[in-house]
Amino acid sequence: MSGGGNLEALARNARESGAGVDMSIFDRALVPVYPASAKFESWTFVTCIRQVLDQLDPPADPLPAVIRTERGLLG
Repeated sequence: MSGGGNLEALARNARESGAGVDMSIFDRALVPVYPASAKFESWTFVTCIRQVLDQLDPPADPLPAVIRTERGLLG
């Protein structure tokens, strides 16, 4: 599948089919999308990467807060 689409609907369908998708990934402002294949679905990427990131301290944002605020950028 390529293009936009409704990621939440895709995840809900995957969860209902027994794929075990964690819907909490959609509680974030930005939802990562990773390339998938028949043997390695996007949800598997999300789970693996989330496990690693949960073990790390958040990095400092290299962009000064004043610039982010002036330009309406996310941290």
